Amino acid sequence: MREDLSEGRLLQAAPELPMPSVPVHALHAFGRHTPARVRRFIDFLVEWFDGTAPD
Repeated sequence: MREDLSEGRLLQAAPELPMPSVPVHALHAFGRHTPARVRRFIDFLVEWFDGTAPD
């Protein structure tokens, strides 16, 4: 979608209106000790939602 927006194939409707922020929670069922694979996935989600994840 980013490419289509940047190349003008899509247009934003009401770009002056801010997008509402929505809290995102990551839950796991591993108790106090989070497995490394789960921690890496949560870190990925944080980067993704912060907008710092690569396309």
